[in-house]
Amino acid sequence: SVSMGIDKSSSPEVEAIFTAAREKARDWMLTQDLLRDEILADPTQVRFTQRYTLVLMLFSMQFNSGDVEAIQDDILAAEESECSWTGVYCDDAIVEQTATTTIRLPVVRRIHWGEQNAIGAVAPEIRSLVYLQEFNVSYNSLQGSV
Repeated sequence: SVSMGIDKSSSPEVEAIFTAAREKARDWMLTQDLLRDEILADPTQVRFTQRYTLVLMLFSMQFNSGDVEAIQDDILAAEESECSWTGVYCDDAIVEQTATTTIRLPVVRRIHWGEQNAIGAVAPEIRSLVYLQEFNVSYNSLQGSV
């Protein structure tokens, strides 16, 4: 299910937010993410996709609530799995299976970043979280579409 407070219009300003956020997320993953080697070693790329998308979301949204420090500190500290970040909930799932191998990984099932007084945009990359079942960013002022 999706629970959002999103203006679905797109504009040059929104595209500028996405461009800057993508660059920041890429740079963070390459230079500051302390789990970088572990994430890049995942042959399925599920962990990379999840982590990049969540960081991209953080950089495309500005949080104005009292919980902003908790959300940003959790995510940018990067010493833990993305599944332990504030508002991110995961379950194990089979992400790849062959006749001889089964790969189970924690996958993002729910994101609850509602009521944060956030402004900015929801990046279209949110669609790459193929295991996502709930996405709650209600009571924020966000642009973009899902």
